[in-house]
Amino acid sequence: MISACLISYKRPQNIPKIVEHLMSHGFISEVMIRDNSKGQNLINYGRYRLGEKAENEWFYTQDDDCINHDLPKLYDAWNSRENDEDGIYHSGTQSYIDQQEDMIFGDKQACMVGWGAFLKKEWMIELKRYTDVYGYDELYYRETDRILSVLLNRHHNSILCNIEHLEGYNDEEIAMCKQPGHKNSRDVAIQRALTL
Repeated sequence: MISACLISYKRPQNIPKIVEHLMSHGFISEVMIRDNSKGQNLINYGRYRLGEKAENEWFYTQDDDCINHDLPKLYDAWNSRENDEDGIYHSGTQSYIDQQEDMIFGDKQACMVGWGAFLKKEWMIELKRYTDVYGYDELYYRETDRILSVLLNRHHNSILCNIEHLEGYNDEEIAMCKQPGHKNSRDVAIQRALTL
């Protein structure tokens, strides 16, 4: 069974639809939600804080601005893996997958998990390597997905999926990819992780 760990930020209207979709799949046994608009905004790190508390060894995560209509396809790919060294199984659109070669650095790969991904709880211990050097700052909270994927020292598995964008996905105030300095934050985080 799989736990689902969701983060939300100023898109509460999307959460019921996402939860209903996730619970329609028999492999999801629990859904945990962190509202980053209340209290400290842990941004992407919030999903990993939830993952630490999940009842299952593996957890699924995604952002609050989409529905992955090919979740069973992603699950089947993950479920047929040969071993846990296969890395993160994550969803992507065609344009995202077409750019994956730019995110490969030798035996390491940076990936995003916002369209849906399966992660193993024990992998999160790798994040300590980063925080021991750089601490917990805004860059870490924002780029935790890419940092962890690089620290795992492996290539990951991008699965083309049918992604439905929900309300607010392109909102310039909320969507991280629309914020000033997005590419610089991504690049700095990846370079830091590569040095570890």
